[in-house]
Amino acid sequence: MTDTLSMSFEDIGEEISKLKLCVEEFQATTASMTTSVTTLCDGWISDASDSYREDYATVASSFAQTIDVVSSLITSIEGYVGAIQGVEQAYTGTKITKG
Repeated sequence: MTDTLSMSFEDIGEEISKLKLCVEEFQATTASMTTSVTTLCDGWISDASDSYREDYATVASSFAQTIDVVSSLITSIEGYVGAIQGVEQAYTGTKITKG
């Protein structure tokens, strides 16, 4: 593990914003896919339709887990950055007075 942060807080914030947008887009895409798959399966009357619906449910669960993991990462990074910024603000400038 490294003890070096090679990005500015501003750069980290920009990447987090991009990642949040990706999560939103991914959620919208998966919701749209689920709607389409449901529509197709509802109109496809056969045993294969049930199998396909079950397979898609498994895949959709993986989508949800991906969103959860990425969202957790975002939250962790935001917390880390906030804590580091707090430390830096608390110790900016000298705390020792001469006299």
